Amino acid sequence: MKQSNLFICSVIFYLLSITDAVNFRDCGSNGINVKKVKIHPCKGDPCILEAGMSISVSINFKAFASVEVGSSTIRATIENVSVLGLLTPKGTCAHLSPSCPIQAGGFYTYSQATEIPADIQTGPMNVRWEILLLNGGTFLCVDFPVEIADLSR
Repeated sequence: MKQSNLFICSVIFYLLSITDAVNFRDCGSNGINVKKVKIHPCKGDPCILEAGMSISVSINFKAFASVEVGSSTIRATIENVSVLGLLTPKGTCAHLSPSCPIQAGGFYTYSQATEIPADIQTGPMNVRWEILLLNGGTFLCVDFPVEIADLSR
């Protein structure tokens, strides 16, 4: 019996080690509980990503309120200095599964593929990903660390 428990624990730890989930901090989400943030490909925590590479980010959450979402923003900072800021003014609903409108009690995944700019500054940075309400208020906000490497240099 004890050997089977050891085997099960080993399998669980192995599966946790190969997941793309990253540590994150909720930075002011309203009316939701963020469950998980995943970056693919991700080979550690913080994720080490390469300048110029394509990545996909998915954020799983449970909604406690029914809302209409607007735009989404991505900001990257190094030592409190902004090095990247992207605004997606429309199309947030296209990245949600199930799609809009967001209903109270529902579980949702926000997924977006993007490319890391080839000319972005390398090194450790903090990424803030936000989904805003139609009125501009914050709906979802997560911060997570990444490290940008330039393997071609």
